[in-house]
Amino acid sequence: MLLQPPASVRILTSAIAFTFLFSANANSQIFNSIPSPLPGNVSSVGPEAYAFGELGDGIIFTPGSPRLVSTVSVVMSSWACTSGAWFNPVGNPDVCVTVPGSTANQPVTLNIYGVSGVSGVGPLLGTVTQTFAIPYRPSTEAAHCFVGSAIGGDGTQWYNPVTNKCHHGVANVITFNLSSLLLTLPDKVIVGITYNTTNYGKNPLGNLPCRATIQGCFYDSLNISTEGNPILGSVIDPNGIYVNWVNPTSSCNGTSGSLQLDTGVMPSCWGDLHPQIQVNSIPGDVFQVRYASNLTSGDSVINLTNTGANGASLTGPGFGGAIGNICVNVYAFSPDEQLVSCCSCMITPNGLVSLSINDDLIYNTLTGIKPNSIVVKLVNTAATPSFTGANCNNSAGLANTANFPVATGMLAYGTTLHQAQPAGTFAVTETPFLAATLSLGELASITNRCSNILGNGSGFGICRSCRSGGLSAQR
Repeated sequence: MLLQPPASVRILTSAIAFTFLFSANANSQIFNSIPSPLPGNVSSVGPEAYAFGELGDGIIFTPGSPRLVSTVSVVMSSWACTSGAWFNPVGNPDVCVTVPGSTANQPVTLNIYGVSGVSGVGPLLGTVTQTFAIPYRPSTEAAHCFVGSAIGGDGTQWYNPVTNKCHHGVANVITFNLSSLLLTLPDKVIVGITYNTTNYGKNPLGNLPCRATIQGCFYDSLNISTEGNPILGSVIDPNGIYVNWVNPTSSCNGTSGSLQLDTGVMPSCWGDLHPQIQVNSIPGDVFQVRYASNLTSGDSVINLTNTGANGASLTGPGFGGAIGNICVNVYAFSPDEQLVSCCSCMITPNGLVSLSINDDLIYNTLTGIKPNSIVVKLVNTAATPSFTGANCNNSAGLANTANFPVATGMLAYGTTLHQAQPAGTFAVTETPFLAATLSLGELASITNRCSNILGNGSGFGICRSCRSGGLSAQR
């Protein structure tokens, strides 16, 4: 399997590198084949050079790891120049020249599929398309990368002073943000990357004006890394990756037309060459659930804290700006599934706030009825994506939107009354809230109903504000 475009098509494809950063809450790494530090360039293949529509890998996650996916990163390699072409040597008027810092906006799609049987492509679990400001490769550097140089130059490459090597392309990382999908991953998935070029991709773009220029169309100079091996987790097939080939003669297995496993040993096939991918998940404290009962016989309480997982001031809250702030969104349900109240609590790092079930959650219910028992659900979000917001206004109705993305960093404890001996007496127990799986359907249901309470409840169903400090139960 060639890892650079053949000479006959090099003018149509160079390779390209992506960098896309997601400023998110603390994440758990559950799969990784991206080395650190990243080399100046990596072996790679591109759809325009190799005639494929999608390429990716089958990955297996660390057992017992949290699976609410937050980000997926992929290494790419960019060979595109702002003027000239990467394959023209020094002295040619079309030599590669790039204005430092130049980027092009390029949409790229990430697909996550289930696995059918042992290695088949299963149903599409989630997809996201994002536009990246992708860097061009640096200009040709004649002083170091000349033909016959000690570091192996050929007169077309750029020089990397960090590694003292010459490269045709430049490696970068893009990171897709999937947190809004609330997608809980199974034990193994297939990750696919696709984007449109002149002739390939889901919807080929055809001969646009850039095609006639010396540098060509930027997307035709876009490659996906194939130089990875798992650092964390494992792959479905050590000798194969997943490709949707257009021509069956390109496939190791002689197949084409759909994304499928393409497997075989080197030198004629992939061997141990894999896309470089990293998958992060949000820890399992985003959604927590508990109940409280016997409320007509005494009160129960909730105590909440911010663990500081999203940062904290080095000198405390009285010095410097806001950092690490979260919104704990509280939803109280009666036993017949009605949402009787909702509200949100702003908590700074290491802070402690509390709620009384009787005096806060069911004091002013939407139905006007105070139930004897309730289910309490907590959804943790950032106070703005940067965790610097000063309030959580309406966040209970807007959880997992742009201003209040789901986040880690919440710990919750609750009390409830249990009947004891002698009859008519009660004992108090306090336990942590339990982490639960949050689905898009559940989140849509509770936030929509809470939005109706906030907008149309005439003040009913809005639980009282959280108070500073902890509470203990009363009988």
